[in-house]
Amino acid sequence: AAIEKLQTRGLFEIKTEYLQDDFFRELDEDIQLLQDLKNEWEAIEKDNDPKLKEFINILKKQLKEDPARKIIVFSQFADTINYLEKNLKEANLPVFSYTALKATTSNKETIRTNFDAGCEENEQKDDYKILVATDAISEGYNLHRAGTIFNYDIPYNPTRIIQRVGRINRINKKVFDKLFIFNYFPTDIGENETRIQEISTLKMTMIHAIMGEDTKVLNSNEELQAFFTEQYKTIIETNEQKSWSTEYYATLHEFTDSPDLKKALSLPLRSKIRRKTSLSQRGVLVFAKKGNDFVFKFANNNN
Repeated sequence: AAIEKLQTRGLFEIKTEYLQDDFFRELDEDIQLLQDLKNEWEAIEKDNDPKLKEFINILKKQLKEDPARKIIVFSQFADTINYLEKNLKEANLPVFSYTALKATTSNKETIRTNFDAGCEENEQKDDYKILVATDAISEGYNLHRAGTIFNYDIPYNPTRIIQRVGRINRINKKVFDKLFIFNYFPTDIGENETRIQEISTLKMTMIHAIMGEDTKVLNSNEELQAFFTEQYKTIIETNEQKSWSTEYYATLHEFTDSPDLKKALSLPLRSKIRRKTSLSQRGVLVFAKKGNDFVFKFANNNN
């Protein structure tokens, strides 16, 4: 059954007579290399994972402060989801996981009854407070009993983040006045290698520039864009954990939204200005340029 499922995704057989003689030897070497890397990685104790340790502390604190606000944790990778599920369970946190390989009817029903606010009240359950999932769940699911999203890693395509947020930002039934989104970007060393923050931020800026910040990028349920536009400056000023670029983005946002800028951009092309004031010296200042040569000249009645 597993083979048949893979065949529907493009798997096909190749007869061994078409393979080179050293194919299997090289294949075994590759498998051994990957196995060695896996063993070395798994040998690292979880106590040496400060990100995970702090993440667990944050989850416990948030659930204690607001037990009714459920939490969704997204990652691009199924291995990361399995790793998080294992460690969160060991920390006695009520967690459920979902990946493409776990897309069973019973798992979907568990998610619906625990995280979908549109579910009938007599069907709603509270067995799980935390859902860890890949983007396999970012479309087609209502998860608005959750009011917080953690992006444990950031994809290069920022529209995936918008899709993830759309799972808890539903207009058919409002549960929370405010939704909280936490993004985990790489460290400086990781950023130098992957450039995830640089690339994803650039793409998001391009989306805003082309679509506009209040545009519903994906569907009618995407309302966070407008919320952030109205509250952006206040959030930035009150946020205690500011990144190095926060101040500059706030300044840029304030400038691009300035009425003076809009008025300036509306001026006709080739408009000219002059100073209206009394000066001790009257005349005309001329700038001329030809090729790489240029000159300023001042002329009055005496010159």
